Amino acid sequence: GMPPPPLPAAGQPSPARAFVVSVVRRAGQVIGLTPPRIPNAVGESPFQQSVAASSMASAPADVEEAAAPIDKVVDAANEEREITQNMIRDFVATGDGGDSDEEGEEANIHNLPRDNNNNDPDADELDADDSGEQMTHESNPDLGIPGAPPGWCPPQPPEGHVYAPKHDAPALFSSVDNPGGFDSYSFQPKYDKSKKYIGHATPAGAKVVPANADGKRIMEGWEFFYQGWEASDFAKETYVRGEAKHGNLMPASRKGCLDVEEMKKLGMTAKRVSDPLFIYQMLFPLCEPSKSGINDDKRMPYYSQTATYTNTYAALSGGGVGYGHLWKNASAIEMIKWEGIPIRHGSLDGNPGTHHTRWMKTDPRFDPIIFDNFNYSRYLELKRNFKLNINDKEKKRGEDGYNPCNKYDYIYQVLVSNMNNLTKKADSDCCIDETTWGFSGFMGEVGGKMIKKKVDSGGQTTMIFDINNRYPRGLVHRHKKSIRPEGFNQQGPAEMVFLINQIDNLTVGNPPTQTTLFNPWQAADVEYEMKQVYDAPPHITADNNHFSGEHVLDYAGGKGYGMTMTNRRDRFPRNLKPYFHHDKVAPGCKKAKVARFHNPIVAAKETLATVAKKAYTKVIVSFQSTGATNIAGVNNITSAHLYATTKERGRGNQKRYWAIEQNEGRETYLDNYWGVDNTDHMIKNANVRYIT
Repeated sequence: GMPPPPLPAAGQPSPARAFVVSVVRRAGQVIGLTPPRIPNAVGESPFQQSVAASSMASAPADVEEAAAPIDKVVDAANEEREITQNMIRDFVATGDGGDSDEEGEEANIHNLPRDNNNNDPDADELDADDSGEQMTHESNPDLGIPGAPPGWCPPQPPEGHVYAPKHDAPALFSSVDNPGGFDSYSFQPKYDKSKKYIGHATPAGAKVVPANADGKRIMEGWEFFYQGWEASDFAKETYVRGEAKHGNLMPASRKGCLDVEEMKKLGMTAKRVSDPLFIYQMLFPLCEPSKSGINDDKRMPYYSQTATYTNTYAALSGGGVGYGHLWKNASAIEMIKWEGIPIRHGSLDGNPGTHHTRWMKTDPRFDPIIFDNFNYSRYLELKRNFKLNINDKEKKRGEDGYNPCNKYDYIYQVLVSNMNNLTKKADSDCCIDETTWGFSGFMGEVGGKMIKKKVDSGGQTTMIFDINNRYPRGLVHRHKKSIRPEGFNQQGPAEMVFLINQIDNLTVGNPPTQTTLFNPWQAADVEYEMKQVYDAPPHITADNNHFSGEHVLDYAGGKGYGMTMTNRRDRFPRNLKPYFHHDKVAPGCKKAKVARFHNPIVAAKETLATVAKKAYTKVIVSFQSTGATNIAGVNNITSAHLYATTKERGRGNQKRYWAIEQNEGRETYLDNYWGVDNTDHMIKNANVRYIT
C-alpha cells in the first residue's frame, strides 16, 4: 500500500540503497561491528564464484534496468526497500520474551562482574614463539650444549664480570652449594631485610635443595636433579608414551586413523574423498540416519532433528495458527541451505551486518547463488525460529538435571559422537583447552564478560582434540551450575577430571557413553552409544596452567594416563615453590638471558600402586625461558636435559642464527599443546557470524 519511491537522479544511489547503507552502518555502530568498505581488489573465493564475480554479475542487470520500463525500476526499488525493512524489523525484534531477549545495557550490567580471564598473574612465560636468544660467534666455541652448531655459543656473562659478594655471603664462589654448575653472573647471593645472606638463587628465584647425608637432594618426597635427569626403572615402567623419546618425541606409531570400513559403508569412495559436502554430511547427516538405507548406521541425526526442533518452537510460539508470524514447516533440505548462507557469506565478507546485501541486486555484494536458492524473508523466519533443542522438554532452572547449555549443546554432541563413529583409533596424544565463542546477548549461567580474549563477551567450552588431525573427542561446557568433584574446587582442575572421565568411557574395556535422544522419526527415545576409540589411556597436554595442580597429576597418574602442562606458580607442590623458577624477571634482563642456557631443575616423585590406583611418576621441569617456566607432568618423559634447537633466518651476510633453549619437557609441551588454538584460528577465518 506504500507509494513507490521517487527515481534517483543520474549518478546517485537509490533511496533504498542509501537507506540500507545508513541503517546498517548505524546497526554496526550499535553492536560494534561497522560494515567494511567495499573492497577495491577482491581475491578468489573458495566457493563456485568469487566476490568479484558475484559483484560483476549485477553489472549487466544495472544496464538493463537503466533502459527498462519505469514499472520494472519501481518494482526493483520496492523489492530492495522491503529487504531493508525486513532487516530492520529483524534487528529490533524482541523475540518471545524469554531469557534470550535480555540484551544491550541490561546484559552488560549482568555480565560486568563476571571475569572469565584465565591469563592470571601466575602464568608461565614460555617462549612458545621460539624467539630464543641470538648466538654469538666465539673463538672457543664448544660449551657442550647438544644441538648448537659448531663455532657458536649462547649469551655469556659480560666481559670483566667478577663475583663480588656482600655482607656474610661466601667470599669464594667455589664454596657456594652449586650442583647445577651455574655461573656466578646469573646465580647470585640473596639477602633478607636485615641484610643476612639466605643463599644463592637464579634470576627467577630458584634456590638449591640442600643435600642429605646420602648426597641426595630430597624435599617433601620429591628428588631434585641439577645436571639433567634420566628415568629410573620405576619411571620407565610407568611411562605411557611408547616409542616417544629424546630425538623423536612424536613417533608415527602414536598417530590414530579413521575407520575405512565404516566410511565405505557410508558411501565413501576415492572420488568422494575430495568432496567437502560429502565429508561434512558424514559428521552432520543431511538425512535421518535410521532412514538412510545404510545397514547399522549409528550416527546421531542432525538436520532432521534441527528441522523438528525449529518447527516445534515455531508451533509453540503460535506460528501457522493465526498468531504471530505465518509459518510453513521447514524441511531438512531447507535447513541445510539455510546454514549454507552464513557459511558462504563468511567466505565473501563475514560482517554480520551485511547479510541482507546478498539479496540486493544493486549492491556490489549481491550474490546470485544465495539469491537463487533462498528467499530473504524465509531466511529471517528460520533465523528467528532456529533451535537445537525443545525447551519444553528440558529440565528447568532449579530442577535436578538442569543443563544451562541445552540451547547449544546438541551440535557439539553430534560432532563428537559422529567423529568418534568414523574413527578406528584416536591419536595416543591429545590436547585439552578451552575454545571461546562470542555473543553479546544474555547468556545466563553459561557466559559473560571476557578479559584478554578476542571477543569481549561470550562463553567457553573445554574440548579434547587429537594432536595430528584436530579431531574432537570430548567436551565440557563451562557454566556456573557445574558441580565440581570433591577435592577439585578450581574450574580448570575440575574440568580435567570431567574430561578424563569421558576418555575413560572412550577406552576399550570400560562402559561406553550412552546418549538418550527423542527421535521423532522413530517416535521414541533412542540410545546412541559413543564408539570407543582408545586402546589405553592416552597422554594429555593441557594448553595452559589454568588446568594445573598436583592433585590433577595424581588423579591422571593413578588412572594410568600421561599428562603434560605448564604449572601455575601458585600451584606448586607444598613447600616447593622456593626451589623452582618462580619470580618475574624484568624484560631484557641480561642475567636471565644467560640463565636460559642452564640445565633445567628437575624434580621427580614416584608413587607406588595401590588397590585403587596404578603406579605413576610425577616430574616437574623448571627452567628460565622468556620468564620463569615450569612444565609439570606425569608418566610423560624419560629424560630431561639441556639441549638447543638451531634456527636461522636471512641470506648471505644478513643470515643470522639463534638457539632455542630446549629440554624434553618443553619440547613435549610445544609439540602437543596447539590443537585447540589451531581449530579456533580456522573457525575465526571462516567468519561465520550473524545477528540473532
